[in-house]
Order: sequence, then structure tokens, then C-alpha cells
Amino acid sequence: MMLQDQLNKATVKLDHLGSQSEIVLHKGEEVVETLREEMNEVIRERSRMEIELLDQEKMLVEDKKRMIARTERRLKRRWSS
Repeated sequence: MMLQDQLNKATVKLDHLGSQSEIVLHKGEEVVETLREEMNEVIRERSRMEIELLDQEKMLVEDKKRMIARTERRLKRRWSS
């Protein structure tokens, strides 16, 4: 009878460990999904920022070209006078 009791206890512990393993696996999957969502949001935000910076760079380059052209016109007028 003693072996039967030990077997029953071991079976109960094994069932309990199985349940705990399922809980840990489920929680791990939740964590992975949350991290995946957060990572995707970071990627989207970085992409938006990169597009914004590229737009700003383009505007600065255009402003620089206009300023150079304006300065060149002014210099030509001065030298022509």
C-alpha cells in the first residue's frame, strides 16, 4: 500500500507540474506577443521619425540652394554696378 500511496502522490505532483508548465508556457507566449507588439511600435515610430528627418533635410537642402542663388545674384549685381 505504501508504494501505491507514493505512486499516487507522484502522479498528483506530475499533474500539478504539468499544469504549472502550461501556465508558464502561456505566460511566456503572452510576454513574447507583447514584446513583438512593442517592437513593431518602436519600428513604426523610428520609420516616422526617419521620414520626418529626411523631409527636413530636403527642405534644408532646398533652402540652402535658394540662399546660394540669392547670394550669387546679389554678388553679380554688385560686380556689375
